Amino acid sequence: MPWSCFLSCRAAFDLRFRPGSLSIRGSLAMDPPKRRRSSVTVVTAPRTPRRAVPYRAPYAKWSDIPLRTVPESPAPDLERRGDFDTLSVKSSDSSGESMAEIKPSILKRNAREMTKGERARKGSIFSIVDVKTLPKRYPQQSLTWRGKLARKFRIENELARHTLAEFFATFYFMTFYHALAASQTFAGLQKYYFMTCISKGFSVAFGIFVAGGVSGGLMNPAINVAFSVIGKLSWTHSFFYSVAQYLGAFCASALFFGVYWEPLNKFDGGIRQVFGPNGSAEFFTLFPGSHRSMGGAFLHEVTCSAFALIGILAITDDRNWKPEKGILPFALGMLVATLLLAFGVNETAAMNPARDFAPRIFLLIAGYPKEVISFWNYGFFWIPIVGSHLGSIVGALVYTVMIALHHPPSKDDGTPIFPDTE
Repeated sequence: MPWSCFLSCRAAFDLRFRPGSLSIRGSLAMDPPKRRRSSVTVVTAPRTPRRAVPYRAPYAKWSDIPLRTVPESPAPDLERRGDFDTLSVKSSDSSGESMAEIKPSILKRNAREMTKGERARKGSIFSIVDVKTLPKRYPQQSLTWRGKLARKFRIENELARHTLAEFFATFYFMTFYHALAASQTFAGLQKYYFMTCISKGFSVAFGIFVAGGVSGGLMNPAINVAFSVIGKLSWTHSFFYSVAQYLGAFCASALFFGVYWEPLNKFDGGIRQVFGPNGSAEFFTLFPGSHRSMGGAFLHEVTCSAFALIGILAITDDRNWKPEKGILPFALGMLVATLLLAFGVNETAAMNPARDFAPRIFLLIAGYPKEVISFWNYGFFWIPIVGSHLGSIVGALVYTVMIALHHPPSKDDGTPIFPDTE
């Protein structure tokens, strides 16, 4: 008999005296064992086919089945309720199906015993097959203070998470963008235009790395609108992405201005200028060359933006020669660098309204002359906004009509496939 039984026994004795005799009556009682916590162990079983008897385990009894514990967090096939407060597991037996709600805190952590095929098998159900009693003081799965903070501040709304990612990615790459232009000028390397273009391409690639796995790393309101036109992005996402991208570019300009405050004062003597040998506004935004006209600048912006969208859609097309996930940001960055090298003789194309307009607003707040807006009698500041949007839409439509529309139909896109008939 286990020692716990002896420890849980109690004896009661009754002594009675009678004339001439002594009687002792005793009784021995055993308390039931104390309630112990249990962990539910599960195994996968194939889904019951139609018109078939319910699934029965091929074992003589439940205890013969090898123990396989569920993970600490719910598996993909398990139903999630709330914030992992309750774990719902399906139980199937000969009497039918029933639901059992289990607290994940009492489940054991080791789930690596389950094979990868069992976890990834589609259509499988999790069946309760055994219950293993654990000691009373079985350690709970408690969160650390870092986990509690993360759980408290984690954003569950998908749109909010994606919007925050777009803000941070735009802020990240635009800070590089401004700093690259300034560092090249302060170092006297303006003639090395190739190095500047390659560096700006890398800044775009790193921005995509920051948010590519969350929101796609668009970082461009013109791309948002173009993707919404061809059905790759909802208009709601496009609006919130654009607001976040403008704010991210504005904050990047503020950070760059603060970090380069002393070099800027040394460069222009503390007198903020837009043009001239000591003009520093070009570190933030764009201005056309002296040989350009309003029509030529607008055509230049539309053409660069259209070619940018054609390249982006070609690189990210799953049914084209799409590169690997880790190489894709560098491919997009090299696309930007190639466009800057090809069309940068006239003036650097914005191809991104947030990259141009938000820094202009910051320059006005920072004390620069109003020429950052009134240049060409207010005839230029709108060109990077309207031209980039129009060019992006044109490029997206051209690629869709010329390439994407003519891909062979497949089952994945919902297009009905009819077999060839003679």
